[in-house]
Amino acid sequence: MGPTANSRFTWTSLLHFMNWLGLTYFLIMLASVALICTLVIAPTYKQPCLHQATLAFFSLQIFGNYLLAISTNTSHGGKVGETSNDRPPGAHYCKLCRKVILRRDHHCFFMYCCIGKYNQCYFIVYCLYIMLGGLYAVILQGLYLNQKYSVKFSSPFTLLTLLPRTFYEFFIEAVTPSQFLLTVVMYSTLVAALTCAGFFYREMTITFDGQTSHEALMGKRKDGKGAWENMIDVLGKYWYLRFVVPYPFKTLEVSDVNRKECKKVSKKKAKRV
Repeated sequence: MGPTANSRFTWTSLLHFMNWLGLTYFLIMLASVALICTLVIAPTYKQPCLHQATLAFFSLQIFGNYLLAISTNTSHGGKVGETSNDRPPGAHYCKLCRKVILRRDHHCFFMYCCIGKYNQCYFIVYCLYIMLGGLYAVILQGLYLNQKYSVKFSSPFTLLTLLPRTFYEFFIEAVTPSQFLLTVVMYSTLVAALTCAGFFYREMTITFDGQTSHEALMGKRKDGKGAWENMIDVLGKYWYLRFVVPYPFKTLEVSDVNRKECKKVSKKKAKRV
């Protein structure tokens, strides 16, 4: 006996709630880390402007690629429904977005959108800079805790015990609220950085193999292309610029194609003459 309409509605509503929860967590977390590290922690170092500029670069990359990813339409333009077989290769229907997504990779709960053909490049760069920026922020936060509150990081085992110990000491009023808050933020930053490190590794692996997450799960693989060509298919011709400036470089690639087509037409006309 299949699921009822009411149960499907409840499950979809739960997923939508998780979407909003993930998006809210991302925005609050990123804003908190950026503000605390930039305005509170960085000024305590000898070269505050250098740290603030580095944090600003990471924040620009993360927010810029986030906005590009959610604003890029990667759905199929035609009237293709959930049960239709007239879909392009690699396209899949998303019940949350209610669209057929071209070369669908997965639905990102922290972006509230699907990752597909036209925005996967932004998602990859987004994950990379959350990983790098998060680890950079964790180092700043750890050094600040050591300097201001004499928290010792004598061994990796400290990372396993510091958070529960800080929770306990906070409830018995042995640590200040500011130390407690900073410790919680540091661990949240570390979890986000390690999670995105895993996503970045996964995305680059399937990109080099010419797959999406669904295709990798089903054991499907593209034929006739090498790792470099597969990477260019996802990140584009100007892939190196994506890691410097958050910009939709697909427009430049279209211009290049149009320029080449114009040259071909001009050559044909010259031959006729």
